[in-house]
Amino acid sequence: MKHNYYILAAFLLWGLSFLGEMLLFQPFSTIGLICAPIVLLVGFIFWVINFNRTHQRLPNLFIPFNRFNDQRAKNLSDGLKYIGYQTLKGLIIFGFIMMVIFNIGLVMNNLSPDSEKIKSFCQEHSEIKKEIGEINYIGHFVRRKTQVNDNGGISKLKMTLVTEKGNYKALAILQKIQQNWVVVEVNIY
Repeated sequence: MKHNYYILAAFLLWGLSFLGEMLLFQPFSTIGLICAPIVLLVGFIFWVINFNRTHQRLPNLFIPFNRFNDQRAKNLSDGLKYIGYQTLKGLIIFGFIMMVIFNIGLVMNNLSPDSEKIKSFCQEHSEIKKEIGEINYIGHFVRRKTQVNDNGGISKLKMTLVTEKGNYKALAILQKIQQNWVVVEVNIY
């Protein structure tokens, strides 16, 4: 199998999923964000198999880029192949690590106490619940602006609510009262 297609597909899927998140195309964009690291891992495995087949050895993933020596670059073609190999290896590893870190953040965001408080606030208020229905989950791009002082604080969260009736943008205002964050208001727009 061609590893290039899997690697390219993973990065395209990742980028299109980010675009889908901004344009409120959940849950399709969420599925793309979760599947992209898996597709990239499959591409990486096929790359290792292809490298082993063509070079009769496994790639050394721990040789740093600056160990490029004159013996490998007897001519320009060999030098460019080595630089291309190092660049591809770095891109795959960096991309996979970034995708995994993002997905860990995504899970932590949806399991955070603030998310649960916002969900319960929306479910308790009949006007909001009537407008948006049951909340499935909160989208991945949550923008938070927090101001905290000795007496308390205020936090504003802009997010996407993925509900049974569709996707809605929301602004939640939380206030810190006696070391606890309390949802004051949720505006759906």
